[in-house]
Amino acid sequence: MKTLASLLAKRDALEVEIEEMRRAERAAVLKRVREAVFDYQLTADEVFFKAKATPKPKATAKPAAAKKKVKAKPAKPATKRDPADKAVKGQVYTDGVHVWRGAGYRPRWLVDYLHGRPVSVAVKADNGHAAAA
Repeated sequence: MKTLASLLAKRDALEVEIEEMRRAERAAVLKRVREAVFDYQLTADEVFFKAKATPKPKATAKPAAAKKKVKAKPAKPATKRDPADKAVKGQVYTDGVHVWRGAGYRPRWLVDYLHGRPVSVAVKADNGHAAAA
């Protein structure tokens, strides 16, 4: 039966062996990397991903007629909107109990009022200033 102490001892021995192998192979890997950098004339930015690793091909002059034309998007057709759908900026609506200052969705009582539907209480539109309750 394996014990925790024996497993920890094996792990320590493996870690030592891994470090020895890393040191032994490091010199050979470093030599191969240096040769590749020299042979391919790589820069530090290319090696460490700070710039594109492949050089861009040289741009050739294209005649003006060969340039790609950008098509304009067709204009959207005008839509008719109900003037009651848009509240006046700075307008404050109140039904005596509730106040809506234009932020968020319109409350149901205000939508009904703007569309001319019957409302249970009178809705008052203040011009930019709400009456203190």
